[in-house]
Amino acid sequence: MLSPFPVIAPIGLVLLTVSAAGTAHAAEFVALRDVAPGIVQAMHYATATNFTGAVVPGYAGGGECIVTRPTAEALVTAQAELAPQGYTLVMFDCYRPVQAVAAFATWAERRDFESDRAKAFFAPAIDADTLFASGYIAHKSGHSRGGTVDVGLANADTPIAIEPLPEAGTCLDTPATTGVLDMGTSFDCFSPRSWVRASGLSAAQRQNRKLLSDAMLAAGFQPYRKEWWHFSLPEGDAGRPFDFPARRTSIPASGM
Repeated sequence: MLSPFPVIAPIGLVLLTVSAAGTAHAAEFVALRDVAPGIVQAMHYATATNFTGAVVPGYAGGGECIVTRPTAEALVTAQAELAPQGYTLVMFDCYRPVQAVAAFATWAERRDFESDRAKAFFAPAIDADTLFASGYIAHKSGHSRGGTVDVGLANADTPIAIEPLPEAGTCLDTPATTGVLDMGTSFDCFSPRSWVRASGLSAAQRQNRKLLSDAMLAAGFQPYRKEWWHFSLPEGDAGRPFDFPARRTSIPASGM
């Protein structure tokens, strides 16, 4: 705060040769919907139901899940593991424009949180200006390089909805996304209870987290210990950050 694949029609792709971890590879971004339409998307930053309380810069007018092609392929692998068990992935965030990361930093530097309902819901009992030191917000994000995703689980065919911020309760006890499996907190809950190995979870909550983690790990993703929803794919990292809007129609058609 991670198999061979059929050829997809080249709609709005960007091909760039960059270097990540010393290995040159192509950073080809795709809309996940074009590759895996069965994976559910509940993109919170395109709504006001997120810790800033407003649509985040870079997500207006869409909030599509955009990732590099290797990341999309790995998500298809994870989905294929879960589908026979009756589950589907639910994407909360994917590629994140640099402008969004900067907006998060600006938000955390505010001092007027006394009546901020979004902060009270998503960051209960923690000072916003400590979120960097606590590892929940970063000045640079792997999301901006296309290989990091925030993801949950749901029973297949269950309606998923992002709810308006409730007037009471917090992310520790009130879901911000209805229809998803109970993981013990809502997505983006800034609390030790969101840690992968958090204590105090029910047996069902622990099992739901394990189900998600097992599928993502088997697909090659790596978890982040302080956020049960956060996974990065080393092979999907484009090697440098990008700042085009998180919309299917904004994926550049050529190098940038």
